Amino acid sequence: ACSDAEQSTNSTAAAPTDNSPTTIDIAEQALAYSEHGDFPVGVTTLQLAKGPKVEIWYPAAAGTSGTETYDMRDFVGEGIRAILTGDAPSTYSYPAGRDALLADGSFPVVLFSHGVAGMRLQSSFLTSNLASWGMIVVSVDHPSRALENFLTGTATGDGGDSVDDMLRGLELITTLGADATSRFNGHVDAEKVAAVGHSAGGGTVLAAAADRRIDGYVSLASGVFRGGPAVEGATTTTAPLPGKPSFFIGGSVDALASFATLTQPAFEA
Repeated sequence: ACSDAEQSTNSTAAAPTDNSPTTIDIAEQALAYSEHGDFPVGVTTLQLAKGPKVEIWYPAAAGTSGTETYDMRDFVGEGIRAILTGDAPSTYSYPAGRDALLADGSFPVVLFSHGVAGMRLQSSFLTSNLASWGMIVVSVDHPSRALENFLTGTATGDGGDSVDDMLRGLELITTLGADATSRFNGHVDAEKVAAVGHSAGGGTVLAAAADRRIDGYVSLASGVFRGGPAVEGATTTTAPLPGKPSFFIGGSVDALASFATLTQPAFEA
């Protein structure tokens, strides 16, 4: 979300030779990263000491190949899965090599937080794409609002617990980056960390972004007003540290997380 003045400012840049303004096509820039980057993608599944599973996508060594497929029916529990006898598509596939070696280099970290009735794999189209551009993406299951618990009425809705999940995920990848026995050893740039959250996950990243280790955050279809939580999962009553970069994205026809009354005001605050 940005104002017309900001859009105008961002649409020109000084040329390196004569300082004359050069027009930049914002739509073209926005699509620049929509395709996969130069890195093949690796993926691995770990687990926090407190219980939740963690999916990690990362830039993999040259030559890595493979396809990852997951089935949403595997995330609803045995009782509910038994009654899902229809033939509606429930799987999603994307290119990635399971437990592949990492590419050479040190890579920044992106933390991802899913929304209500979601799970750690829900946005693999996005998380795997970020990995292909040279980022290590860490997504933790949030039992407090996970799909299985939501459907069985056991989700607590504890926003503080989801923030703790996310920060423990950061601690996990940071520890692995310094562990000589880990595939991530020497590949984690823990000085460059961003957080991305969808829906209730947007509230989670907004709260987590108060942590000094997180450099900036992206809120998708979400927002929190200054003065009190405005979305499930938020635990902060004020905005994160002043000056911390943020990017709020919302849909103009979103009937649940209204852009006009939720996302835009949160961005302005």
